[in-house]
Amino acid sequence: FTAAKFHPFGQADRDIELARAIRHEFPQLDLMIDPVCAYTLPEALRVGRVLEELNFYWFENPISDQDLDGLSFLANKLGVPLAVGEQNFAGFEALHQYLSSTSGFYVRTLAEYAGGVTQMMKSAHACEAFNHNYEIHSYGPTLNLAMYLNVALAIRNCDFAEIMVPQNLLGIGMADLPTINENGYIAGPQKPGLGYDIDRDQIDNLTLKRC
Repeated sequence: FTAAKFHPFGQADRDIELARAIRHEFPQLDLMIDPVCAYTLPEALRVGRVLEELNFYWFENPISDQDLDGLSFLANKLGVPLAVGEQNFAGFEALHQYLSSTSGFYVRTLAEYAGGVTQMMKSAHACEAFNHNYEIHSYGPTLNLAMYLNVALAIRNCDFAEIMVPQNLLGIGMADLPTINENGYIAGPQKPGLGYDIDRDQIDNLTLKRC
């Protein structure tokens, strides 16, 4: 892996201690942290200053994605970039609020909230026009990951593909799976459609039938 993101406890003091410990163990790795909107604004500022000191790659979802004033305040106060927008339930229509209200951030997206592949592509191009990266939250079963990989490979302003550890924890029912190579990269899909085949026999064997 070339980078790692972790979900902390959601408690500022414990998360600072955790961030320091992880950075100590992995001094060269690109690190991200995602408390899933758990902090108050003062807590986010305090944690963010430590992440800045520890040279974290980004600070994801520190506070509510709906708090545009708070996000703008943090982006202007912190040297560590924010990654925001994943919990933006309004999708593409609300993207202009982020692009016009804040600076110093990455836009994060989740297809379920962004409006699917078409809206993700529109959002990515809009972010490119504003010189923002569009980093895709690629969590989920293999076909979800395949969808995200295809979008990431079709745009120029996305640096990371995300995969869980253990790898392919949600790969049940698949004939082939995305894997990380020795250089820390995921190979692009090569087959038609999303690029990965479903194992129909495995699914049939795992299916419970009621009499």
